[in-house]
Amino acid sequence: MDKNKFAETNKESNIFDPVLELENIKQITNHTERRQKIQEYKAKLTEQKERIALMQDLLISFIRQNPDVPLEELSQKLEKMGANLNLADWQIEIGRKILTEYDRRHSLIQELKKQYPDERELFYFLFGWKPEGKIEVIDGPITLTIICHEFNDFIRLCSTGGEYGSAVGLSEDDVKKFGKFYGYHLGRLEEPYSELVNIVNKSKSGLSPDQEENIVVHEEQHAIYNLFSEFSIKELYCLSLDKKLSSEENLNRIETFLYGNLLFSEDDATDEILAYLKKVGQKKPKNVFKILTEPEETGGGYDFCGRKARQDIIESCCDEIKEKLGEEKLKGLKPEIEKMVEKIFVTEYQKHIQDGIKSFMLLKDLNFSDEETIAFLSIELLSRWPKVVNRLIEQRQLKGKLE
Repeated sequence: MDKNKFAETNKESNIFDPVLELENIKQITNHTERRQKIQEYKAKLTEQKERIALMQDLLISFIRQNPDVPLEELSQKLEKMGANLNLADWQIEIGRKILTEYDRRHSLIQELKKQYPDERELFYFLFGWKPEGKIEVIDGPITLTIICHEFNDFIRLCSTGGEYGSAVGLSEDDVKKFGKFYGYHLGRLEEPYSELVNIVNKSKSGLSPDQEENIVVHEEQHAIYNLFSEFSIKELYCLSLDKKLSSEENLNRIETFLYGNLLFSEDDATDEILAYLKKVGQKKPKNVFKILTEPEETGGGYDFCGRKARQDIIESCCDEIKEKLGEEKLKGLKPEIEKMVEKIFVTEYQKHIQDGIKSFMLLKDLNFSDEETIAFLSIELLSRWPKVVNRLIEQRQLKGKLE
C-alpha cells in the first residue's frame, strides 16, 4: 500500500467496527441484501487489515528509528492513524495496550543497563551465576541480547530457560539439543524480565559478524511478533467429555480439543516463518519448510508437532477418557484418536506451513515490504493465510478493473 495514500485517508468517513458490522449483517433477513452486505463487509475488512498491517509497519519503523520516544508521542501517533483507518475504539485500545507494553519493556532495559553497566554483573543479576567465558550485551528497543563466547554458558542458559540460579551441569541431551542453535529466547526469567532476553551462540565456529547481526535481528523479530500478536484473537479450547454423550459426540469434542492445541503449535511455527523469511538473513522457502518439519530424531529443532508432542497429546486425551468415560471406552476411542492426531498434527500442520510460506512469498510479489508482510500475516492464524492473501489479491484485481 502507498504510504502517502495512507496518510491522506479520509478522516471523516464512518468508523468500521468488524464485530458490530457482522452483528448487523446477521439481522438482515433478505438473502440478496445480506449477501451483498457480506461482500461489502469482506472488502472493508480486507482493506482495514491491510491498513492495520501498514500501521504496524510505520509504528515499528518509527520505534526502531526513535527507540526512546515517549509513550505520549507514540499514543498520539496511534490516535491519528486510528482515525485515518476508521478503527473502532476497542481496536485503538488494543494498540494503546501494545504501546504501553513496549514502553514498559523499553524502560526496564534502560533501567537494567543504568543499574548494571558492567555486563558480567548484569548477567549475574539476571541468572544468579557467573559466566565461564566472555559475554557481550546488546540492547535493542524491547530486548537484551547476550552474546555468549563460551559454549557451556550458552547451553546452560538454553537448558534452564534462564531460570534464576539454575547453573546446572550439562547433560548429553542438552548439548545435542541446543548445541546446533545459533540463537535462543529465554522464557523462564523471573518477572518482570520474562520477555526481555535473547542469547546468541558466538562459540559456533565460522560465525561472521554479519551472521551474528542476522541472528540478533531474527530473535528481535520474535519479540516484535509476540508484542503485536494481541491483534490476533484466538479461541482457547479445553477437553470436556461426558458419559451421557455418544462416542461420536465425545470424539467431536476431542477433535475440537486437538485443533485448539494445533493453534499453539502453529503459533510457534508462525513465529519462525515470519522471522526466517524476513529480508535480513532470509532463507529459501523450501529450506524454511525443512527446518520446521524435520524430526528431532534426525537433527531438527523446530518441529513443533514432532513425535514426542504428538505422543504427549495422545496420552493427555487417553488419561482424560479413562478418568471421565472409563477403561472400556478408552479401548474403542484410542485408535480413532491416534488417526486424528496423525491427520491434524502431521498432514494438516505441514500443509498449513507449506501454504503459509507460499502466502508470505505472494505478498512479497505484490511489493509488500518485509515489515508490511509480517504485520499483515501476524494478525491471522497460519491456517487462514492463503484465504486472506487470496482475498486481498481478488480485491486488488477488482479495484484495478473498476479503475
